[in-house]
Amino acid sequence: MVEAFAAARAEADAEARVAAVATAAAEAAAAIAAAAARADDEAHAEREALRRRCLDLEAQLKSVVTDGAATLREQLLELAERLEGLEGENAELRAAVLASTSTYERAAALGHKIAELQSQVELLTLDKEELQVQLELAQMSPTPGSRVLTASAADLEDAELERRALQDRIQVRG
Repeated sequence: MVEAFAAARAEADAEARVAAVATAAAEAAAAIAAAAARADDEAHAEREALRRRCLDLEAQLKSVVTDGAATLREQLLELAERLEGLEGENAELRAAVLASTSTYERAAALGHKIAELQSQVELLTLDKEELQVQLELAQMSPTPGSRVLTASAADLEDAELERRALQDRIQVRG
């Protein structure tokens, strides 16, 4: 009996150990399941937090892009206005250049005419001087039939030399 009792006890101890192992295994499985559930919940919460963060960043990015686009539109409008003003200035400058060119051309033409007139004035002045010299020569030359009553031979020679000098001046200018 002792043997049967020992065998029953051994069997009961074995069953108790099996039950303890089964309980430990069940507790471990429950702990693992709880840990897995917690990890799943944490992962879900983390995914949700990341999703919200992504949505926030996306909203911020949209805001930045929208603000940037608005700023760029304003700058583009300012540049367009500035370009329009510069094109107007350019047109005014071109008109001024054309006006000054035509003024310059007119001034050049007038300058040419003035130079021609000055040349003609110089020629007329020379003609006038030549006529004056010829008049002086004519007044100095004795006319056929007139007589020099009081002139001496030396006076006649001086008059002839002066007449020749005047003729030489006329020839040099002519």
